[in-house]
Amino acid sequence: DCGELLGEQLSKASLVVFDRHAAKTLENAVTVASVADVVARSTTVVSCVPDDAAATAVADELLSAAKPGLLHVSVSTLSPVCATDLERKHQEAGVGFVAAPVFARPENMRAGQASFALSGGDAALRQRAIDEALSHAAPAERCFDFGDSAGAAAAAKLTGNFMIAGAIEALAEGLDLAEGQVRRGNQPVSAICADGVEEAP
Repeated sequence: DCGELLGEQLSKASLVVFDRHAAKTLENAVTVASVADVVARSTTVVSCVPDDAAATAVADELLSAAKPGLLHVSVSTLSPVCATDLERKHQEAGVGFVAAPVFARPENMRAGQASFALSGGDAALRQRAIDEALSHAAPAERCFDFGDSAGAAAAAKLTGNFMIAGAIEALAEGLDLAEGQVRRGNQPVSAICADGVEEAP
């Protein structure tokens, strides 16, 4: 999954890992028993979880064990409401928070060519998130800064997901229409889409 692939990239540096699926391990990483153990051994914590509820639960555990100077970078796909709420909780606890949802296919992640939308904190905190964590999975030019509000990066990620899903759906519907009506000899219409459209002016 995304978290495991990101962990493989981060493990090129010093990495401490907690995963609720205890069977999962990463080479070159130190595995610990809790979020609090990660906090105790880290200055920057990266979280990757599947939804708002999990993100809130992890943040609550992290903040209960937080120490001065800690930075939490969330690469999860969250709602803007959740990201904004997490930002508030971290501010109240004196902990840095940067929302940095990730865009990446597995092969891009393995190649260190992921993309991140960043927001939250200030410019210096976002740069720290890049320097201490995200640079292991993405070059600087693939880290896109959306400003000081954590909800902005969350909105950018959801917008990107919607556009990707919309493009896939449009392609599927178009091909379904064409295949029902048009044949070029024995070749399906998808053949010209694959071979000819990209070369058209």
